[in-house]
Amino acid sequence: MRILVRATNWVGDAVMNLPALRAIIEYYPGAEITVLARPHLEPIFELVDGVAGVMPYVGVHPRGSIESGHLTFWKAVRAIRQMRFQKSFLFQNAFEAALVAFMARIPERIGYATDGRGLLLTTAVPITAATKRLHHVQYYLDMLRAAGLTVQADSIPELSLPDEVLLRGRQLTAEALGSLAPWPYLAVCPGASFGPAKRWFPDRFAKVIDRVWLEHNMPSVLLGSSAEKPVIGQITAMASGKCVDIGGKTSLVDAASVLAQAQVVLSNDSGLMHLAAAVGTPVVAIFASTDPAATRPLGDRHIVITSGVSCAPCLRRECKTHSYDCMRAITVETVCEAIAEVIKRRRVV
Repeated sequence: MRILVRATNWVGDAVMNLPALRAIIEYYPGAEITVLARPHLEPIFELVDGVAGVMPYVGVHPRGSIESGHLTFWKAVRAIRQMRFQKSFLFQNAFEAALVAFMARIPERIGYATDGRGLLLTTAVPITAATKRLHHVQYYLDMLRAAGLTVQADSIPELSLPDEVLLRGRQLTAEALGSLAPWPYLAVCPGASFGPAKRWFPDRFAKVIDRVWLEHNMPSVLLGSSAEKPVIGQITAMASGKCVDIGGKTSLVDAASVLAQAQVVLSNDSGLMHLAAAVGTPVVAIFASTDPAATRPLGDRHIVITSGVSCAPCLRRECKTHSYDCMRAITVETVCEAIAEVIKRRRVV
């Protein structure tokens, strides 16, 4: 049997797809499973045992030049049709995801009945009020349950990195830290592409870096995308504690390796937060406008910090009052205490 899985588009959401993808692999032993995903996510899904291949999909209206091998809408339809898939699972909720599978003539098309696409699906799973309250990991698993698959209730995202990837991460941090390598380090992820309402203040990140260096003799490694380099530069300029900037210098997989070998990760609610949790590193996660009930890192090794203000979570990209009270309520002291607790736990273990 050939099965196509349409992944979601954002890094964090794609990581939260992993338990459902694993459930499909386990439910259909011997099946040839291909993932249709955005090109930047291709290296992540290539690391998943049981995935036969990844098709890089750029969509109907791709931005910029299209690299060789990347599939636009009609190219994807033709390529998928030629592969003669028998079944498709659509984690991506958009109408377009169902249209690709429909036009490619995949006999079974399973997904949530969202975005007016129910008639394009052979199994259209209804969205209920209870569904909307689920953590995103359970949201994707529930879709499979509704389609008749047996899945584990307590699944969490996990990503295993091969030795050569871990070695590249060690080399990156050793080069950046210089004489401090291979000291334990704090990985800091101050970005979040969703918007400023998810990003804690740069001066507070800098103060945490200073405290961690002073109190734990631990340097910080800051990482993020090229678009996040300005904020990383702000933080490193303000910090007096030992810290290094590798923002924009890593692939997504190499970033995962740097995160995997950190003592602890400090992050906003972002794709790198989910990636860090998936590779097994304890995360201190800052949640302001977003809802930890829906997207927190799963597992008891992580600490989630919220503001407790009445307007949070508002799920907005920007604060409608421009006050960012949810961010201001999260103090440097609270974050430092959480980091100290994680360090203490790791030393005990």
